[in-house]
Amino acid sequence: MGDTPSFGGVRIADVTDGTSNTILIGEDKPLRNCYLGQTDDTYGWLTFMGHSIDTVVIPMNFPIKYNMDDSIPDVDCPYSPWNWGVANGFKSNHTGGCNFAFADGSVHFINENIDQLTYIKLGVRFDGGVVTLP
Repeated sequence: MGDTPSFGGVRIADVTDGTSNTILIGEDKPLRNCYLGQTDDTYGWLTFMGHSIDTVVIPMNFPIKYNMDDSIPDVDCPYSPWNWGVANGFKSNHTGGCNFAFADGSVHFINENIDQLTYIKLGVRFDGGVVTLP
């Protein structure tokens, strides 16, 4: 498949913290992460490759500026989308949180004010730090 990266597979048995306690995928705002495109007409790698590398380590809805050109001020946010240390967190247009699909197939809205350690543990499938959704 050309340049498409392959990440291998994960079996249900590999989700040892429990499928109902493990985030599988969540929302993102393609124009507010480091995979965004150069114009409003392109959405970058996130959209046309079909995957992202968002992380629960970054607080949910962490504000990232829209414009790729760091010389153009963004009144909404000073943080650059090129800063991968803060750009690849889950984001949504929903007020107060994001929707997440869990490994058991269920979908839950999680409040963005969730305890950060709880949020991280929900995003790890095999660390033994089993938590339940608040």
